[in-house]
Amino acid sequence: MGRPHYGLFSPCFGTVAAFHVEQGARVAADEAVAEIEIMKMFTSVAACAAGEIEWVVSLGMTVNEGDLLAKIYPSP
Repeated sequence: MGRPHYGLFSPCFGTVAAFHVEQGARVAADEAVAEIEIMKMFTSVAACAAGEIEWVVSLGMTVNEGDLLAKIYPSP
């Protein structure tokens, strides 16, 4: 079994338009970490927990509502 983590899921269908933090960065709960774009409208995605982020999507990728965007490994 892998390390315990939280899943960060897409709130809507769209394109991954921006990452506000880099792979492996430490994030705070509720920190804006990415943006999803649909028809020139942007939706901010906030971290669901504090910890180290591991992106599983890339910029420009199309995602559906509920798709896994990243894993957040809790800080010890």
